[in-house]
Amino acid sequence: MRAPPARIGMCWPKSTRARSSCCRHQGAPSMTKDSILANVRRLLPELAAAPDLEAGHTLPAWVVARLKEAGCFRMCMPRSWGGPELTTLEQLEIIEALASVSASVAWCVMIGCDSGLYSGYLEDGAARELYGSLDAVQAGWVYPGGRAIETDGGYKVTGRWIFGSGIKHADVIGAGCLIYEHGSPRLDEGRPEWIVVLGKQGDFEIEDNWDTTGLHGTGSHNYHVKGGFFPRAHSFSFRQPAQRAGLLWQRNDTFLRKMAAVPLGVCRSALDFTHGYLKERQDFNTRTPLRNSPIVQHKLAECEMKHNAARAYLYRTLERQWQCLENGEVPDERLRADVWLSRVSAFRTSREVILALYDLVGGPAIRRGETPIERAMRDSLTWCQHLVGKESGYEAVGNLLLNGNVAEGFPML
Repeated sequence: MRAPPARIGMCWPKSTRARSSCCRHQGAPSMTKDSILANVRRLLPELAAAPDLEAGHTLPAWVVARLKEAGCFRMCMPRSWGGPELTTLEQLEIIEALASVSASVAWCVMIGCDSGLYSGYLEDGAARELYGSLDAVQAGWVYPGGRAIETDGGYKVTGRWIFGSGIKHADVIGAGCLIYEHGSPRLDEGRPEWIVVLGKQGDFEIEDNWDTTGLHGTGSHNYHVKGGFFPRAHSFSFRQPAQRAGLLWQRNDTFLRKMAAVPLGVCRSALDFTHGYLKERQDFNTRTPLRNSPIVQHKLAECEMKHNAARAYLYRTLERQWQCLENGEVPDERLRADVWLSRVSAFRTSREVILALYDLVGGPAIRRGETPIERAMRDSLTWCQHLVGKESGYEAVGNLLLNGNVAEGFPML
């Protein structure tokens, strides 16, 4: 393992580290979108030059430290705690920038900054106790992979969860559960009661099993617990209103909105690389410049169109959703459908474009480390297996538009 490089200059106010190290949650925002984005841009060359980001199948400790210093994990922390409370579009811009050099880094930041979101579902005192720093990192699978049995002051929990992205460097881990009573799920208005319990590293056992096609550096290991106790104050339900005011906590889909920044950032970077690559290469058989090939020109232009269309659909839809929430309105079925579909489009279109670029680059694209296209291809195949990138989303959205129903398994739709 290489030694961490010397720290690059970051542009945070002098008070930032004091707030972070003292775990204070008060005062004016210590960072803004512009300062975090500037920090990230300064960090990108260091990340791009690092050879070992995926070697351990989780982010190296020095990378996590740099990301914390840059303010990446505090993006969703509330202003009332001294956090920046960035809008959805501001979060997207920062995560896209990180994805331009590493899908795994961007994915871990995208998940890790959920700390601010989850804390808003707790009573403020309990949230401050659990999230002791503005830079606390979140991990965990919120869908119900466990059983919770109510007991004095909390829940006894058993279960096993998947895809704990960034779990080895997480400060708080979430675990979705169904509440069981007399051996069966307890119902609330005809639906099983679904909660998320929150705990620390020591509350769970991590299974070191993240060996995958792509997104190697995310460390999305499985984890489990047997009979662990979790205080009721450290649990919440996405089906109940958040405890905290603010637009980030008005709808339960907030933590999904920023996900598409990862495929879009990777895809843009792959396109930029391919532009430069094709300008310098010749066809192997004819020795003519690839830049003059009608087929190459056609395919590259088509890839640009598809990427830009998918990105515009996502950003415009999320802008409409944010405006709707600012106006105190409830998003209608068509807007909710567009929010989900624009995310699916970003995931699947990015994969389609990257695979087309893989063909354009040709032989060099198959070698690990020779071009960024090979890793982008593996990452794209992997991210499309996530719920938000799967084709099953089409059926769920169609059901919403035709029948006005939310399909089982899509509670954030």
